[in-house]
Amino acid sequence: MSEADEEAIARRERKVWIIAVGILALVLFLISASRFVGADTQQSPTTATMPAAAIKAWEVYARENCALQDERFILPRFQPFTDTENTPDGFIPADFNGDGTRDFVVITPHEGCGTDGDRIDPGGYGNHGGPPTNFVVSTSAGYQAFEGFAGWISPEGMIERRGKQDVLHFRGVSNGRCGPIVSAIWGWTGSSIDILERRNDKDQTVDAEGCLADGTIPPDMTPIASAEPPLPQYDHDPVDRYIEFRTNDAERIVRGFRISCPQEGKSIALMDVLREATRQGSYYMGAHLYTTVDSRSGKVRIYHQMRIDNGQSNPPHVVMSLSEWGDLQLYDIREEAVMSLCYF
Repeated sequence: MSEADEEAIARRERKVWIIAVGILALVLFLISASRFVGADTQQSPTTATMPAAAIKAWEVYARENCALQDERFILPRFQPFTDTENTPDGFIPADFNGDGTRDFVVITPHEGCGTDGDRIDPGGYGNHGGPPTNFVVSTSAGYQAFEGFAGWISPEGMIERRGKQDVLHFRGVSNGRCGPIVSAIWGWTGSSIDILERRNDKDQTVDAEGCLADGTIPPDMTPIASAEPPLPQYDHDPVDRYIEFRTNDAERIVRGFRISCPQEGKSIALMDVLREATRQGSYYMGAHLYTTVDSRSGKVRIYHQMRIDNGQSNPPHVVMSLSEWGDLQLYDIREEAVMSLCYF
């Protein structure tokens, strides 16, 4: 074999080697790219990020709540939630409405509100069973924030898949008129996040008072001790079924609060104002105005939500607030309408 032939063979071998290395590099690149593409939809809860649009929706919601409490808002630095000590400003990803876009459970100390410019200590969650928990959901109109609850939650085991949607299974004890409620399923109603199902200690479906579907007390009821002191026996009105108290403190404060009338020595009960507003709001056939009363650290917020019998509803909105010092603020109810009850 001549020297020229040997050189030609060597050149061919080098060319084959270069092509092989190039193919291998291309394969490795494609594998890497396939792992990168879709990373946003496959992130684990510990590596997920919260989009700026979702944070902004929660910020708008939280700023309004802080303003109602006359407190300064400070935007938290959100991290994937592990526990309240290490990640006090945290979030847990989910997909509540099944649209394929990540939604979020948001956990913060006092919803970003502070007093005199200082953030509340992350450990100071008060006596209401845990830190505030809100929801941020991606909708056709963009991200929207929704009121949640106060309670101790965990990133493990609370988000459950039901069909094409996620729900949050909150396990906590509260006492209703008919008995205990030990778990609640929070999920997408079609227009907002709310409780879809409640269960008692016998795994029976119950309402907000722990009663069965027909309003009766479950047989062999086993009351569970509540961390809050028991409520006295209050008078009841048929419209009360449309008024929900989220905490015993909220009910105790509202039922004991009276509003001074122009007439000397006369006052009206705030509970009667809520009843009348709820009654008037349910005037139209097939629609009912629901009133929700919540409290935190002695402060009370009262919400209205119109629900139609076909399942449609509008988002809850704040209509009144009551400070820990007894200052009543009206937001969506005219003062003249309240004072008119003084003349009956």
